[in-house]
Amino acid sequence: MKLASIRNPVRRNWFVDQGFRLDASPYLSGSYEAQKLLERLPNTQLLCQVVRIGNGIFHAGRSSRRWVNDPDFGIPFFSSTDIMKADLSSLPLIAKSMLAANPRLLIERDWTLITRSGTIGRMAYARPDMDGYSCSEDVLRVVADAGQIRSGYLYAFLSSQHGIPMIVNATYGSIIQHIEPEHIADLPVPRFGDSVEEEIHEHIQAAADLRARFQAAVTAATRDLFESAGVPELADFQWHRQPRATGFEVSQVGSASLRAMNYDGRAQRLASIITSVPHRTLGEICADGDLARGNRFTRVPTEPGPSHRIQYWCCPPG
Repeated sequence: MKLASIRNPVRRNWFVDQGFRLDASPYLSGSYEAQKLLERLPNTQLLCQVVRIGNGIFHAGRSSRRWVNDPDFGIPFFSSTDIMKADLSSLPLIAKSMLAANPRLLIERDWTLITRSGTIGRMAYARPDMDGYSCSEDVLRVVADAGQIRSGYLYAFLSSQHGIPMIVNATYGSIIQHIEPEHIADLPVPRFGDSVEEEIHEHIQAAADLRARFQAAVTAATRDLFESAGVPELADFQWHRQPRATGFEVSQVGSASLRAMNYDGRAQRLASIITSVPHRTLGEICADGDLARGNRFTRVPTEPGPSHRIQYWCCPPG
């Protein structure tokens, strides 16, 4: 449950601005509070004023999709959840012919990506290794005008505790919610001078570059692992290029699983390759030789502050 902050309570003039609405949502969503905070700043610009002229905020538009399995004929494709992934090696491939028909599917590095359908407001900064990939129409592209604002700074603001509530507040639709470019074009963006914004941009850019280098190193390490283990064919193993099993017989079903995928010939072949070389089970290398998970518990959100907050980690999407 969201509560009004004692440090920044709901004020009387807010009711006037909202036509004396007495339901809580306009005042506790964080959007209105963020707008009022930005109004106190001496210098702000509208989002539409600091993005690329003509198509600085856009999405790809609806188009059919044709999937391929061969990288020679396809481009990695991001869904609205895939933009949050660190590992991009498992992305599906969309046919290059689809990109020729709709070039707006392509994304470039340093763009801000915002989910615009379903779960609104998830955000990612396009890393160098995302350059030239394709992306769903369910993701907004925000392209900073290099002559007006630094891309890393713009992303830092939009993904902040003030930017996200204002974006989410622009949604429409009662069943499946959406946002369109025109709904966020008038978002106020605070300006703090070149030195401050450049420093913030450099931090964001450095983080994106490090993530790209990290992923390249992980991919190289995975290849080294398989080659050192004597199974180099797994370094380039592509599941969907294996012969499909549209129907198969199983002579013995284990008690651990009735899931058909676990008995698929492709999975069985993959498992046999891995177990053919010296190995240890995951349980054997874990502490006390056992896998475990934490207990379920009730989450109680609090206000930010080191005196009464413990950092909570969860598994990222994907």
